Amino acid sequence: AFGTLMTGQLVMIGTTSTSPVYLHDHGHQVGTIGLAVAMHLGGMYVASPLSGWLADRFGRGAMIAVGAIVLLLSLGLAGFAPGSDSALIMTALFVNGVGWNLAFVAGSAHAQRTEIYKCLDASGRPSYTNDKRETVGRKCELVTTQINVAWDLLSGKRAAG
Repeated sequence: AFGTLMTGQLVMIGTTSTSPVYLHDHGHQVGTIGLAVAMHLGGMYVASPLSGWLADRFGRGAMIAVGAIVLLLSLGLAGFAPGSDSALIMTALFVNGVGWNLAFVAGSAHAQRTEIYKCLDASGRPSYTNDKRETVGRKCELVTTQINVAWDLLSGKRAAG
């Protein structure tokens, strides 16, 4: 589940972050670039209710696989789209967003059933008390430490490096 979330995020970010530069380098105006990013964001979130229903209906694993296939299709579409064809690139970005959503919603739902989530209390904060078993306790300690370090870095309480 976590591999799915990380891989989907990597593919989505890689495609999304390079597309505006690609469009700009091929002479497209800022309005066109903004519309392309908006199409991608729309694809990311408009599919959420459908993605959740499909994951419940056909299974999380199946929808993770479908999401991966859709992401691969979007990469192929974006990779072979000529730089002059902004409509095709926008379509690829929209499909990329939908693929990310399918994989991310199903992966998140699947991850909620894993032992890592036993490390979090009902509010989603790290907790050592949810499970006393030694193996899960070690995982909780690792996850809690990572969450706390990330929070400290983001809030400026700790310097990177």
